[in-house]
Amino acid sequence: MKKIFTASLIIMFSNIALAQSNVGIGTSSPHTSAALEISSTNKGLLIPRMTTAQRSAIVSPAAGLMLYDTDANSFYFFDGSNWSTVSGNNNANSLWLPAGNDISNNNTGNVVINTNFSIGASGTATLKTNNIGFTQQSTDGTSKVGFYTMSNAAYVQTHSNTPLSFSTYNGSTQMILLTNGNVGIGTSTPAARLQVQGTTILDGGLRISGANTTPGDGKILASDASGNVQWQSSRIAFKTTGLMGNTNLDFDNNIWTKVLFNQLPLYNYGLGYAGINGEFTAPVKGLYHFDVRVEMEAEQPDFYIRIMQKRNGSSSEAAVNHNKGYYSSNQSIYLLNNTLIASDISLEAGDIVWVEVYKVGYGAYGLNGSVRGNWFSGHLIFAL
Repeated sequence: MKKIFTASLIIMFSNIALAQSNVGIGTSSPHTSAALEISSTNKGLLIPRMTTAQRSAIVSPAAGLMLYDTDANSFYFFDGSNWSTVSGNNNANSLWLPAGNDISNNNTGNVVINTNFSIGASGTATLKTNNIGFTQQSTDGTSKVGFYTMSNAAYVQTHSNTPLSFSTYNGSTQMILLTNGNVGIGTSTPAARLQVQGTTILDGGLRISGANTTPGDGKILASDASGNVQWQSSRIAFKTTGLMGNTNLDFDNNIWTKVLFNQLPLYNYGLGYAGINGEFTAPVKGLYHFDVRVEMEAEQPDFYIRIMQKRNGSSSEAAVNHNKGYYSSNQSIYLLNNTLIASDISLEAGDIVWVEVYKVGYGAYGLNGSVRGNWFSGHLIFAL
């Protein structure tokens, strides 16, 4: 009997090595820092297993006591005050929970990720990274919003092909940035780079420039029927006197002839008048007023003058006046004749205006080259 007991002890301790205060199971050289080292390539360590109720019923558990909770499917240890999980799935006491390739954290305190900076009194969370950082997405994954950082630049942006909306106190959208870059304030469907719905107050300067605009001193903003505005000159006026070369202008009878006034106008605000061809081109859409006076040399009892208008290549008569000369029985001749036109004309930007004369009947005389007898002037009344 004694021999059998002795043999059993030899077999039991054959795989246990004692080295001072170190115990090795499956190894003959336990690590010096370990009180117990177990080594195996095909077996594990099985610690006590119990239900949650059984775990909670342990009386005065020692700090560091460890077990496996079969209800929670988690390893638990006692930290001296509470039971906490070492790891596990779907457990309320677990700090980090796996979900596929992701993990989540139900910690009620602060979290610092990938940085050596400590959390300050304000309780901020710091994520040290380049490119996409914190991201929040909808449950179906169609909308994502977060942060993007790079050297010397930081962005708040969507990470999906969706607009970025702004609101306060969980309310409806108050401002929106569409994927095409349009910004809406008070509207969620801005049709331009910036669309504001509601009363707007500008407490400071305003500068409008860019495509289709040419700012200038004294210009005003004019709107089209769709509400599009652009800078337009409010100071448009010209006047030229006399004829080209300050000489008489002869022309054929019974045919309309363009009058070429002096090439050097007295004034030409807005630069609409071109003396080289005697034409005025409307810089902006608006209502204009024109004054014309022409003077015949002599012996011409009957002639017309008119203002012509060209729009999109098509010419039409905008204003006309017919002069009837009168005969002087004392001198037995027709006296010097002159006639005038004063007319308001609505013009589109780019419309062209000029003056023509028509001599009826006979006579070899033409227009008097007098500076004082002939003039052509016009000005913008108001833009449309």
